[in-house]
Amino acid sequence: MIWNKEYECMDRKSLEDLQLKRLKEVAHRVFERLLFYKRKFEESHVHPDDIKSLEDLRKFPFTRKSDLREGY
Repeated sequence: MIWNKEYECMDRKSLEDLQLKRLKEVAHRVFERLLFYKRKFEESHVHPDDIKSLEDLRKFPFTRKSDLREGY
């Protein structure tokens, strides 16, 4: 059963393009609006504009529960 034909039937390239677009949007939003994430990005010497491919996600810091406890 297909719930959302537009997304579930996408070819791999289109799906990766959509994922990249959404990743860039989220990275920019958290960088601009949340000081916690802006600091994390700066500490890792990365900026949302550095995202050129899905592989670039590896450069960005992951957030652990302990990070959130310490940051808020």
